[in-house]
Amino acid sequence: MKASHSIAILLGLATSAANAIDVEYGDWAVACDNTRRCEAAGFQRDSAGEEPVALHLVREAGPDQPASLTLMLDTGRGNVPDKVSITVGQVVLHDVIPEQEIDEDKAARLIPALLKGERAEVRAGARHWAVSLNGASAALLKIDDLQGRVGTPGALVRKGTKSESSVLPALPVPVLRAARLDRAGPSDQRLLAAILKALGKRDCSRDEQDPDSMERSLHRLSGGKVLVMIQCGHGSYQSASDVWIANAKPPYAPVSAVLPRLVDNHGNSVANGGFDDGVLSSYDKLQATAECGMATQWLWTAQGFQLLDATRATMCRGFPEGISLRTWTANLAPK
Repeated sequence: MKASHSIAILLGLATSAANAIDVEYGDWAVACDNTRRCEAAGFQRDSAGEEPVALHLVREAGPDQPASLTLMLDTGRGNVPDKVSITVGQVVLHDVIPEQEIDEDKAARLIPALLKGERAEVRAGARHWAVSLNGASAALLKIDDLQGRVGTPGALVRKGTKSESSVLPALPVPVLRAARLDRAGPSDQRLLAAILKALGKRDCSRDEQDPDSMERSLHRLSGGKVLVMIQCGHGSYQSASDVWIANAKPPYAPVSAVLPRLVDNHGNSVANGGFDDGVLSSYDKLQATAECGMATQWLWTAQGFQLLDATRATMCRGFPEGISLRTWTANLAPK
């Protein structure tokens, strides 16, 4: 590969990473991924007694792209009504189906109202929910800004007369090619023991009061390499593991796995980690009583681990799994 081509690829990846954001404004969370696709989720107020509810907005990058809107109710409690009404100021939408994308024309009426009101009232008979609009304007303006829509007719917040052609285009989705994995062997458990011995004091499980309770596993990679996962500690709902890459034959020479990240580099550590069919996963739960958190996946390639997918659901607000907003995406090349 020519040097100029390599530099162009690196600059492209740096630009994509710069576009991946995750911020919160009041009761609203915003995330944009490496393609400039953006999402926002607004929730009920963070106070006791408020029923879980959210409005989830998604907008692809590029000119003339509509914003889609979906009403989310806490499906973990069951008994979700078939249809509800949404009221913001003078705007009333009837027959809205929860968990289903709102009609584009109805969404176009509702979104401007979100910038002015204090709450979006959701009703189904005697049942009532309220989406807080604290932070909605800032959240949607952030999307406009990152997608280059400020001052255009299609802006969500600050509309203007600039041409739609000035809107930033969508960035290409990275394409990753999975490496062909070596087959597991009958001596893999002995191999694991030998690599753990080679790690010595770098084996984090040695620091635990009961190191024998820590899980350790070995997985075949490609090119005579193996992946070793060592659980460093665990609690009632969360575990942490270190990830190492070693040779399958002496000298084992284990080294920390390089795991590309968007934020908060934790070295070679993963939370509630797993490895399956070439994909390493991490899911960092934020609360013991809620499943929301930060999910990351890496694909094993000929160039090592590459970032495959990342989502964040950092504002739980009573939803069993939160509402995941995407901060990174990549496609798999055909095998």
